[in-house]
Amino acid sequence: INAEYMGTTIWLRTRQNTGQNLSIFGYVDVTATVFPFVVIGLHFIFGGDIFKDILGLAVGHLYFFLKHVVPTTHQRDLLATPDFLKRWLPEERVVGSLNVNIPQSRLRGAPPPAQTGGHPWGRGRTLGTADVH
Repeated sequence: INAEYMGTTIWLRTRQNTGQNLSIFGYVDVTATVFPFVVIGLHFIFGGDIFKDILGLAVGHLYFFLKHVVPTTHQRDLLATPDFLKRWLPEERVVGSLNVNIPQSRLRGAPPPAQTGGHPWGRGRTLGTADVH
């Protein structure tokens, strides 16, 4: 994973869990608020490019500010999903390949054949039986 994405992810994780203690290599415990800066310090010590880490933290801070601070202080959601995407994509959340909830109005053509679950790979064998063909 690139450094910018890691920096963003670390920043968001630590902002949402400010009171949590995190362990570095299992030896040193630091609070979540200081952890991103400790990671940058370690990258600097090991000869890494800290500019990318700082850029990731800046992007994470901007996202956190726009997503969590602005809506509570100014009653405006600047990162709301645009209406055209809400119309284009189904409202149901898709979780895994077996739990697809797409409204019939969104389907084109005939509905897919009913499937009881799993993938159509054949009937298979029950574990622990001697059913050999």
